[in-house]
Amino acid sequence: MAIKAIKSKIVSFFIRIKKKRIDWKQNILYKTAKRRVFIDCGANTGKVLEEFILKKTGFEFYAFEPQPELADTGKRIKAEYPGLSLTFYNQAVWTENTTMNFYLATRWGPNYKGGSTLLQGNTLNKNLIDYKHAEKVRTIDFSKWLLLSFCKRDYIIIKMDIEGSEYEVLEKMIRDGSITFVNELIIEFHYHKYDHISEERHQKLEKELNKHVKLTQWV
Repeated sequence: MAIKAIKSKIVSFFIRIKKKRIDWKQNILYKTAKRRVFIDCGANTGKVLEEFILKKTGFEFYAFEPQPELADTGKRIKAEYPGLSLTFYNQAVWTENTTMNFYLATRWGPNYKGGSTLLQGNTLNKNLIDYKHAEKVRTIDFSKWLLLSFCKRDYIIIKMDIEGSEYEVLEKMIRDGSITFVNELIIEFHYHKYDHISEERHQKLEKELNKHVKLTQWV
């Protein structure tokens, strides 16, 4: 037991050292950044976005929300914060520029039709998603957009809540290297909601993300 306890303390020590090293590196990058950018993937009504707007002075803001009924969210927020640098896309974050079926939630909590998704196979909330009547929405190749819009000298924070699409999107970002543009990723994972997203796939992705970004799981 004593040996196991010692080993556990050693592992914990090195984890803390690694975290401090990452935090120190991120702090330097933040101070020397060419641009400071916050990107909200799955902005919904903009409630979380507005919280970051109030905290992150000197940032450029970008937001993606595909629900047709929320297309004016960007206009509303810009009207409330004069001079704000905000670009709003009424599009879904995905792996290519195309048009896809988007399935709206029928009931929701604090978010407007929260849980709406591009994906079929929701096993947790399948009775709360209208899979019989899909909306057609535009999608954006997020990693390509990121590579074309920014550079590694920018400090980029991404908040991502895209109801299962994060696996396809982030795996592509790792493949094409766009993940190296990102400094902080605040994310809600949804593997437990879908029958085709395994825990093994989730753990592999999480492990890979930790190599590249400061990862915060947000619920």
